[in-house]
Amino acid sequence: MNNRAPALAAEMVQALRERSGLQRDEVADAFLAVPRHVFVPGAPLAEVYRYDAVIPTHFGADGLSTSSSSAPNIMATMLEQVDVAPGMHVLEIGAGTGYNAGLLARLAGPDGAVLSLDLDTTIVAEAREHLARASIANARVECADGWLGAPGDAPFDRIIATVGVWEISPHWLAQLRPGGVLVAPLWLRAGAQVSVAFVREGEELRSTSMCACGFMRLRGPNQGRDAHVVVPGWRGRVDTPTAREWVASFEGATPERLELLRTLLRTPPDVTAVPRPPAGWTFRLALDEPDAIELTSRTGRRHHAMGVFSARDPSVAVFEAGRVVAFGAPAGADRLRAALTGMRPLRIEDLDIRAVPHPARATGDAWLLERPHLDLVVREGPHRTRP
Repeated sequence: MNNRAPALAAEMVQALRERSGLQRDEVADAFLAVPRHVFVPGAPLAEVYRYDAVIPTHFGADGLSTSSSSAPNIMATMLEQVDVAPGMHVLEIGAGTGYNAGLLARLAGPDGAVLSLDLDTTIVAEAREHLARASIANARVECADGWLGAPGDAPFDRIIATVGVWEISPHWLAQLRPGGVLVAPLWLRAGAQVSVAFVREGEELRSTSMCACGFMRLRGPNQGRDAHVVVPGWRGRVDTPTAREWVASFEGATPERLELLRTLLRTPPDVTAVPRPPAGWTFRLALDEPDAIELTSRTGRRHHAMGVFSARDPSVAVFEAGRVVAFGAPAGADRLRAALTGMRPLRIEDLDIRAVPHPARATGDAWLLERPHLDLVVREGPHRTRP
C-alpha cells in the first residue's frame, strides 16, 4: 500500500463522520481497510481520498462520463442504507471500478459473497483486476445485463444499484428475499433523483429512507425514458454570466424533441426576476410537472437551472439565479411562474415511496409515476400532505 494512503484514508473517514453523518463503525472500517487508490490507478492520491470526490474513468463520444468511482460520501450513505451484515449474499448492479464491491465484500465478511454485474466488458475486466490487487476474494464481477439480475445466484439478502435507474427491475424484486433490502438511485422525474432504501413486502417494495443523489444512468435496453444530452447555453444573452453548454435531463428525448430544444435555446430569451422558491422546490416541481427539465453546466463553475419544456407550445422556461429565463412561446414562462407562486417547501426525508405492480390505482393524496412493470406511488409524510 502507498505509504500515505492509510493516513489519507483515516482523514477521509473522519470527514465522512463530521460532514456526511457516517455513523456505522463497520462502514468506517470498510473505508479504512479497502484502499481506494488501487481502484483508480493514476489518480492523484489527495483527490482519491477526498470524501466528496467523484473520479470519472470512462467517457462517451459526447464527452460525458459513462463510468466513475462515486464520491465516498454518497457511497457511505448508500452502504448504511443497504445495511449489509456478515454472511449476507449481495448483488450489485453496476461494477464501476470495483471499489464499491470491495467495500460490500468487507461488510459481508469471509462467509458472505458479493456478485457485481456490468454490461461493459472493459469495465468488468478492470474491476476484476482491481479487486485482485486489493486481495478481495469474496467479490466476483460478471459481464451481464444488470436489469435481469442473476437468477442462478438468487435469492439475495441485499441488492444495491450503483447506477441511476428509471424503474425498479421486477427481476430484482423477484430475486430479493422477503424482508430483504434493495437500494437504488431512483429517477423520479427530471431534477428528482433519490437514493432509496426499500424493504420487500410481498410483491411490493416500501421505502425506509432516502436522500438526494446524482448517478450515471443504467445502460442497455431497459435504461428508461430519461435522457442526458448536451445543449447550448444562453451565455451573453442575459445580464449575468451563465454556462456556455448545459447537460439537459428530461424524459422522452426523441430526435425531434431534442432538435426542438436545441433550436429554442438558440433564440433570444425573455428574462424576468422572480422571488426565490422555497426549499425543496425542484423536487416538488419535478413531481408536479411531467414536462420537467433540469439543466446543469457541463464545465466550469457550477450552474443549475430547472423548469419545464413543452413541445406543444413550444417553449422552455427555467428558474436560474433568481430569474425565469424563457424561450419560445410565453406559455412556458406563465406555466413555470404559476407553479412557483405560493409553492410550499418539500423535505425529501418526508417522502414515502412504494413500488407496486403496474397498473397502480391513482389516489388524490399521492403522485403516481407510471412505469412498465412497477409503478412508483409517492406520498409526503405526516408533516406535510398534498393539497
